[in-house]
Amino acid sequence: MKYSSSYFWIIIFFFCGLIFYGFWSLAFKKIERDYPSYKWNQKLEVEVDTPEGMIVGASVVRAGVLFQPTFGLPEASRISETLTGEATIVELPNEKYLFVLLGDPVAMAQHSFKAEIHGSFDARMGDMIDYYPKLHVLRTKVPLLRDRYPLFVTFDDLNDPASVKLVDPDDLVATFGEGYTLKSVTLEITDEEVTSGGVEKVLPWINSETVLKNPTWRSLPTLSQKTISGLKKPIGNK
Repeated sequence: MKYSSSYFWIIIFFFCGLIFYGFWSLAFKKIERDYPSYKWNQKLEVEVDTPEGMIVGASVVRAGVLFQPTFGLPEASRISETLTGEATIVELPNEKYLFVLLGDPVAMAQHSFKAEIHGSFDARMGDMIDYYPKLHVLRTKVPLLRDRYPLFVTFDDLNDPASVKLVDPDDLVATFGEGYTLKSVTLEITDEEVTSGGVEKVLPWINSETVLKNPTWRSLPTLSQKTISGLKKPIGNK
């Protein structure tokens, strides 16, 4: 009788486990359906005409979006974004460097590939939950829209994060001298791997705790702080 009772409860627990597993499986599937996530690799390529010919710099980042519930709060964002990667670096003649910061890669892709996905730049964007499934499987290259350019910067002294200065993409001559012209900036959804290590090679202080923490961080100019934050994600020794 004792054996029969134990066997009975084992069967009960087994079926309760199946019911519990089935319930949560359905719940997770509903969450994945109602709040999906999408990730893709995108490549920013910059071509610069120089006195020594055309020079190209490129960087691949991993961008993503996650749809999430707002719980009825109008100020809550329905989409959160993720980003891993680093800025595009163009190594120019005479040991000069042009850095094109990360900016907002999700917004870049969202707007620059609109014609490829909707057939026209004039098409209504519509619900983003229908846009990103098409974007993350897209494999094509387009010019980056001018109003989506991230910051262009350079450093007077690569060893000094405070020496950063803005570069006008429409007037490279003002910063680098005669013969320098921005030829093109393109964006591509790609299968290439995420770029890493380039920023550290040129700016070895980028992961320095001394630079990234107070009091040094607080003493840096606003442009330096913005530049450092836009050079790579995540920042620091991660």
